[in-house]
Amino acid sequence: MSARKWAWGALVLSSVAGCDQLIGADFSDLKPREATGGAAGQGGSGEGGSAGDVAQGGSGGTATDTGGSSGTGGDVADARDVMNDRSNDGRIDAGPDAQMETAPPDDGSVDLSDALVGELVINEMEGIGDDWIELYNAGMDTIALDGFGIAQASGTSGPPDLGSAVVFPAGTSMSPGSYVLIVGKQLMVGPTTSCFGLAPSCFGVTWGISSSNGEGMYIMRPNSTPLALVVYPPPTNEGGAPVSGQTWGRIPNGTGDFTITAATPNAANHQ
Repeated sequence: MSARKWAWGALVLSSVAGCDQLIGADFSDLKPREATGGAAGQGGSGEGGSAGDVAQGGSGGTATDTGGSSGTGGDVADARDVMNDRSNDGRIDAGPDAQMETAPPDDGSVDLSDALVGELVINEMEGIGDDWIELYNAGMDTIALDGFGIAQASGTSGPPDLGSAVVFPAGTSMSPGSYVLIVGKQLMVGPTTSCFGLAPSCFGVTWGISSSNGEGMYIMRPNSTPLALVVYPPPTNEGGAPVSGQTWGRIPNGTGDFTITAATPNAANHQ
């Protein structure tokens, strides 16, 4: 046998013996290996990890392999994956049994306007004679009305007519259980003391409420989107419509459905 063939055979036998020792080795004393580095928002690659790997996002994140089947990287938490899991309504889809939380908008602010649904309400409307709308705070907290407003529908049932809306100035607020009146057919839009004797002060608009055709009335958010819509009924309304001396109001006061009521501006509704 040549010297070269003898050396090659010895190398093969040595490799097989090394494999036998590796297979029979005891790995119980080994500790999990920690790997650092990785791209921004990912936690390092590391080998030997599987679904049990723990990863932290951010630049130079860390990953800890906990063993398992062979493979590279394991499951890496990435901020983009979290964003991809958000559903269209801004919530995080964490499975049917998870508690859902609303994610804030991208600009970091949180729009709490929808918390006023059912608390800031149109409570009563007069469409015959002295046209007026009564707002009511049905909640337990003071409501800041800065930037909110009242608008009539375009036509009888269209979108809000923002050009003729009244917008409440900064510093306007409603304590729990309080009322604010908006009176129609005024010369100017805004705060006024010309309130038909219904209240010491109110807010005026130049338009009135159509009692002949019915008309929609909107509460507008500061971003010019509707918070609530109430329709003053036409005479053909199946449940009837108010006549002179009557109004369209909520029973129970502030929380109930609309029906024909006695005129009670700046006070609780009753029939």
